Amino acid sequence: SACKSIAKLVWSTMGKDAVASLLDRSSVHEIPMQAFRHVKTTREGAALVPTVYTLTADGKQDYTFCPTSGAVVVPSYIAVRNSISEQVARAVIYELTHPDMCTFYVEKGCLICPIEGSPTHPWIEANIEQIDLPGSEWLVTTDPEDFYQTYLAHVPGARV
Repeated sequence: SACKSIAKLVWSTMGKDAVASLLDRSSVHEIPMQAFRHVKTTREGAALVPTVYTLTADGKQDYTFCPTSGAVVVPSYIAVRNSISEQVARAVIYELTHPDMCTFYVEKGCLICPIEGSPTHPWIEANIEQIDLPGSEWLVTTDPEDFYQTYLAHVPGARV
């Protein structure tokens, strides 16, 4: 979902051709740790990874930079099987979004928690002046099928 979020932002700000070009020149990995390792062990010069991975940058061999336009927002989702009752699903969601759990996500994962009253990780406060995401007009006017067909055409082996 991170790559798709970045692709949506690039498309919404620079156009469809720009996102196609970016994806053609990118190495897309299934999990952030693969991208992080790829940069450390190959000639690739950069990787876009969630903030939790940037906390290990030592400032000597690897660095962390945040785009001046703002950090790209990568939404997280809670998925619950439909084989459990709605009551159980709601209880799970309640626990996962409890303020104590949100504090845990922020402190241990350097995540931004949208639940009111959640703290902000010191690294985020010091390094991210603003966040960046596709505009609502782009989200409303862009055909999701067109986005996914473009994405799949430029990311070999991608799944949607």
